[in-house]
Amino acid sequence: MTQSHRHVRLLHMTENALRWILPSLMPDERAAASYQTLGAKLRVLFAAFFMCATLSGCGMFGAQREIIKADYDVEITDPSIKRLTDVTANIKLVASGTFTPGTYVIGKTPVSIAPNTHFDLKLSVPVSDPKVISTHDATGTFSVNRPISVMAVPVPLTISLYKGTVSGEVDLVRGLAAFFVNLLQVGVISGDTHQMIHSMKIQKAVLELRPSSTLKIGPKSVVVGPNSTISLIDVLIDSQLNYQAKCLVDVNFEKNCKWKGVRVDTEFDGGNAHVEGKAVKRGNQLTMTLLPDSEQPPQVLLKNCRFLFGKFKRCSASSRECLLQLKEFSLRHISGQEDDSMHLLSAMDMKGTNLILKTDIHRTDAYFPDTVPANLQVDLTPGSDSSTHFSTEGDAVAESGTIEIAKKSTRLKLYLGNTKIGKVSYDKFGALAFVLEKGTSKLKQLDWQGNTSKFSLTTAGGSTLTLPSSMLLEKTDSSHPTKLKLPLEVEFGEGELKTPKSVIHLSDLNGKVFFDVDREIQINSNVDFTIQHSKLLGADEVDVKVRGIDLSMVNNKAVLHLKSCNLVLPEKSLAEAISKRIPDHLNLDLDKTISQDKRWRYRNAKAKSVKIDNLVISDMKARGSGALSFTATGDAIVEGTVEKGAILLKTHEWKVCPWKLEAELTGNGLVKYAFVGDTDSLRSRVKYDLSMDLPLPANMQLDWSKVTSGLLRIAERRIIMKRLQKVTVPLSHKGEIDLFEAGDSRWKNFKLTKVAMRSKGDDIYIDFTADAVF
Repeated sequence: MTQSHRHVRLLHMTENALRWILPSLMPDERAAASYQTLGAKLRVLFAAFFMCATLSGCGMFGAQREIIKADYDVEITDPSIKRLTDVTANIKLVASGTFTPGTYVIGKTPVSIAPNTHFDLKLSVPVSDPKVISTHDATGTFSVNRPISVMAVPVPLTISLYKGTVSGEVDLVRGLAAFFVNLLQVGVISGDTHQMIHSMKIQKAVLELRPSSTLKIGPKSVVVGPNSTISLIDVLIDSQLNYQAKCLVDVNFEKNCKWKGVRVDTEFDGGNAHVEGKAVKRGNQLTMTLLPDSEQPPQVLLKNCRFLFGKFKRCSASSRECLLQLKEFSLRHISGQEDDSMHLLSAMDMKGTNLILKTDIHRTDAYFPDTVPANLQVDLTPGSDSSTHFSTEGDAVAESGTIEIAKKSTRLKLYLGNTKIGKVSYDKFGALAFVLEKGTSKLKQLDWQGNTSKFSLTTAGGSTLTLPSSMLLEKTDSSHPTKLKLPLEVEFGEGELKTPKSVIHLSDLNGKVFFDVDREIQINSNVDFTIQHSKLLGADEVDVKVRGIDLSMVNNKAVLHLKSCNLVLPEKSLAEAISKRIPDHLNLDLDKTISQDKRWRYRNAKAKSVKIDNLVISDMKARGSGALSFTATGDAIVEGTVEKGAILLKTHEWKVCPWKLEAELTGNGLVKYAFVGDTDSLRSRVKYDLSMDLPLPANMQLDWSKVTSGLLRIAERRIIMKRLQKVTVPLSHKGEIDLFEAGDSRWKNFKLTKVAMRSKGDDIYIDFTADAVF
């Protein structure tokens, strides 16, 4: 039997007892009347007692105070609010206000409120199901300054709610709890609870977010970190349940956050957001703006973040840390709409940033160790294209960086250090623009690649590069390739030119380099440099001055062209080089007729051959362009023949007799030389042609013994000697010398063209161009 049944039975037993006792004491009609009056009074008394016992949970017989279960659900219908409840662990409310006097029906229970009744509410509601907020495990207190009557019976001034149960009347508490939770949604609230609130203020409504939960908005996802809250503070509510409040977002982030947009994606691993704003609700619309006088500046800190933007989102800026300091922010949310309108303008400080800018033909990589200031503007409008505009504020110095340009067969890459880069801009239409700010940079290396051949210019020391005021990047129309023009002023200092087959050390580098990118990449330059210690003509080391390098593709082959080269070659060096290559011994077939007419009994005296031993070339001097004179000495043996006839008897029979002479010859000669490049070979060389006429001296030794003997021999010899003294011995020698020593790998692949020579003083000035094909 329930307690209420016992109370009713007690009342009936009392009434029956009174019916039996009172007539015996008062048998007249007065007894019946007294009975009726007393019975009515007792029924009222027992009814009041029963209600109080029901509310208090105890009766006359010592029953315990009754605790009543108080489950009440609030369905979350607003999709934006549901995204918040998805990551909410607990909702805390602290509210106060004044009731409108009257009688209302709350949960089918009549509730009467006296005038000037004020209330205070403290409520904590755990969120286990983001779709339905239930008071099942809620805790808190509700208190009033004047008693509220439920079913005409006053309830306690303070009602406690603990894990879904209340002490006292339950319907009012859970109804008010549901009302306050529902008020946070953007929509229209109706019913008696709405009518009974005359004025209300929510001191604080706090959403305590669940650590490691993920807030998802379409493709966007933010992983919530510990101690994260979203709060509404000092919520002022009017009679139409519109309100305005201070909104405080204090959220920490964990790893793997992704904020994907139409034009810009943001990925980050940690950080926090602290933003104080103003929230205003009017009907089914909620707007949020920045609080003008916030205690702390509104800012969002992103750690290990990466911004992806540009065409196909192939450009990126990865920063160790990015601080967004909000300048403007407004958000408009309409109940039932999936997307919100938003405007954001923020300053950005990016620290430890790797920047990658890509276009169809080029890529720029740069690392900025210091802070790079920038601006970010985002405008989102449902039903139309969103716009994002990102731009850096001014110049920034990159500690290291690369600029890479690629075409079908050619590729160019610049390795830079301490490079000043000007404004980088990404506008709302998706166009990317940036400039290399005029200044100096350290050029570490320049790579140009044509098919499989690669040329590298590696610098050292204080090598610098002066960047242009802008980098021209344009595309005339869809039928033509994107064009790029990039002029650079270079002061390299020291460097190395690496070809596929050699390494050339360079000094005194400076000048201008012009990159012309059309269908392929071509480099034109008037860079001056020196190739030191070139081994010229097999021995001497000379410096070759070069003014200009061109790199291009010709017939699908990479061509390295040295535009204007010159060197100064001492005549002595050329003379020594030629002298070294003239042999000490010469054997020449002369077949020279000394005397053809008949003289006495001899005719057709001929020098058939000459043999020179111990040939020495000396005193070689320049004689105009391409010629050297010299003096030659050597031991000569000349062998010849003569036809001998009879002395007294005339005869037509002639006998050929040999003769020989020996002498130390001295005479002058001339060497003609030329620098040539072989069409079938890349080997460049010096060709020379040596010629000299050596006169026979008076003291030569003539051996006439094979011609005649005796006294006649002595007489004839004297005649022959006089004739030979009028004769010179012609000698010649041709040869060639590799211009650059075969062991000098720097030059072995070059073909020299347009060679021009001139003599000045004791030097030979040689100008030429050189080409290497790979």
